[in-house]
Amino acid sequence: MDLVVSFPKEGTGYEIGAEALIKGAKHPNAAKLWMDWALSPEAQAIAATVKSYQVPSNPNTVVPKEAISLDQVKLLSYDHEESGKLRAKLSERFGEEVREGAAAPGK
Repeated sequence: MDLVVSFPKEGTGYEIGAEALIKGAKHPNAAKLWMDWALSPEAQAIAATVKSYQVPSNPNTVVPKEAISLDQVKLLSYDHEESGKLRAKLSERFGEEVREGAAAPGK
């Protein structure tokens, strides 16, 4: 039986992967080498070898035919700037409603 990938007709969310060099890191040059490699087409093409077909950030990465492009999927409207402003409030709400609620006996 083959796995069929589908998306909600109402739209779906997405995530954006990121990496950063942390101020005061013990090995900043090694971190920069890692970042340069991770952003290269060669590194981003590795995902397809394990059937992980995300959209690469490097436009020079060869995208396999199995990959679903973002223009084939209805994405939810998402305001990144507003979400950043609300991050602390949303994290607090998550803690109150999900994390703590899930740990409470009888819930």
